[in-house]
Amino acid sequence: MGAPVLLDVSPLLHRAWFLEESQAQQDGRVPIPGARLVAMLDGLIRRFDLRPGAPAAAVFDVWPTWRHDEYPLYKAKRAPKSEGLRDFLRAARQVLAIHGFPAVQVAGFEADDVICSLAHRTDGAVVVSGDKDFFQFLGVRGCRMWDPLLDDAAGGRGDWVTALGVWKKFGIDLRTG
Repeated sequence: MGAPVLLDVSPLLHRAWFLEESQAQQDGRVPIPGARLVAMLDGLIRRFDLRPGAPAAAVFDVWPTWRHDEYPLYKAKRAPKSEGLRDFLRAARQVLAIHGFPAVQVAGFEADDVICSLAHRTDGAVVVSGDKDFFQFLGVRGCRMWDPLLDDAAGGRGDWVTALGVWKKFGIDLRTG
């Protein structure tokens, strides 16, 4: 068995939804966000050779979290989700399960917390996310990050987030404490 592949579901689904909505609007067609999600998952399965039983999981947020108890205004300025997006998020659980990504969630915790906890317990975990919060975790126990919406040099979708890339983009040296 290889290192676990851990999907940070919320940002991936939001990006799939809004990218598809934007592209459909430009093309003058009805958005089909599920198609973008399926294409993303198929790409991940091929990229990481995720066969049935492979150590992979789709990690979900469970709101409210302990942060809401500590600070009641936590993320209070976020706009409410549209009904279409809420329906998409519910349906996505089934699509993820069909593609072999069992759901993992812990009451009162965001997916980021759960992913970091799981990655601390294993070597070489692959975090699939576009969330910049994971940059600080690169290299911890060999943890790597794959952003499926970055364009790789070969012209495909997705690429590794590297310490050098973070330094070039943000001027942050991840090797220093």
